[in-house]
Amino acid sequence: MSDDEPVRDLTSALRFLQVAVARQREDHERVDATLEALMAALIEAGVITDEAIDDHLMVASRTARQRRPEELSVRLWSGDDKYAIPDPGIDCEARMHLCQGRCCSFDFPLSEQDLDEGQVRWRHHQPYMIAQREDGYCVHNDPATRGCGVYAHRPGTCRQYSCRTDKRVWIDFEARIPAPLDVRPRLIEIRRPAKKPTP
Repeated sequence: MSDDEPVRDLTSALRFLQVAVARQREDHERVDATLEALMAALIEAGVITDEAIDDHLMVASRTARQRRPEELSVRLWSGDDKYAIPDPGIDCEARMHLCQGRCCSFDFPLSEQDLDEGQVRWRHHQPYMIAQREDGYCVHNDPATRGCGVYAHRPGTCRQYSCRTDKRVWIDFEARIPAPLDVRPRLIEIRRPAKKPTP
């Protein structure tokens, strides 16, 4: 990691947060104004009372909290000390030419330990999910060798993972028959936030 990289990461994260806050403020103002106008019109027309609106708002708030979009939530891996996790005993180096390190394309959250160390990168728009390139592989994965660029500091999810019975990786682990590369569902499916249409 270069000296400039943490600064670029911090700048990118701050820019994302500032834009997200600005958009959220605009959305709240629009919703607030719309609700005020609707409530005033309903009360004026005698359709509903102030008290009835308060009752409905309480129920609606509870429902909204339950439907909160998952992509806005923060995820963290909750395992113990990653350095204490026993090695699952997979000879990755001997199999890499077959499996193409496809486990490095799986999606997962980092731990507080990872964040404290600051060695493993995460997606600023989806805290704290492992950062990935356009090809779906982890940013720390070497495209030429499929080796891990942060192997000594790799997350607990990577340390405990065993591909032996994972049908996304092997049709037959012992016979070294890999699954087709074009069928690679992620460990955790994450929906990216929808882009707002430009007015």
